[in-house]
Amino acid sequence: MTLSTAYFDFLNSLTLAIELIRLDNESILPKDRNTILGLRGGSAILMVASFESFINRLPETHMNTLVVDYSTIDFSKLPQKMQITNVFNSLDRAMKIKFEPATKKIDRIIDIKSACRIILNDQINPDAFILGGKNPKADVISNCFKKIGKRRIFKKITIKFQKKWGIEVPTQFIEDKLDEIVNRRNRVAHKSIASRITKKDLIESIKFLMIMAKLLDKIYKKQIYKIYSKAKIP
Repeated sequence: MTLSTAYFDFLNSLTLAIELIRLDNESILPKDRNTILGLRGGSAILMVASFESFINRLPETHMNTLVVDYSTIDFSKLPQKMQITNVFNSLDRAMKIKFEPATKKIDRIIDIKSACRIILNDQINPDAFILGGKNPKADVISNCFKKIGKRRIFKKITIKFQKKWGIEVPTQFIEDKLDEIVNRRNRVAHKSIASRITKKDLIESIKFLMIMAKLLDKIYKKQIYKIYSKAKIP
């Protein structure tokens, strides 16, 4: 199955995080501990930012057929969770989106009307399916796939993940590893704690996120195609 531009853009965005790991050469900078911690902390932040951006691009990338050909889709045949997410999140984003302090209610009407037109026309709004500022932890990723009717996503990718990872691991390992990577980013970003990060941790994390992105990209694409096939009006 062909991988998406979102996936390849993710790989490109990882290059900076990988470059910071490459620069982390303790034999060259044996005494400059702060520089080493800065490189490792920066890499930890950038790799998660790249993965978060990738997850946010999945709806826009793969829902294009549903968006463009909405008139040929029976909205009622979409997964119930997808219908609910599309309607409520479209309205929530229009009603609760952050505006500048000086923005008046009258200036927000255009966005609210646009959301209403999307709903009334049974159109799909990819923006309703993005993370919305949430960290890309295991429960959040799981919920992203539930919204398109794909439950227990980590269990479904476990066997393929094992083959790419090189050893057999339980589903819980995959969930815990993702949370570990995101939590490490949060400690660096919010508390400036990078002293416990090793170069080995970062290299392993890059490998993990690359595997995850490839598997999730394929499953998201396959699920949307399945949805389109079932909901298409004969």
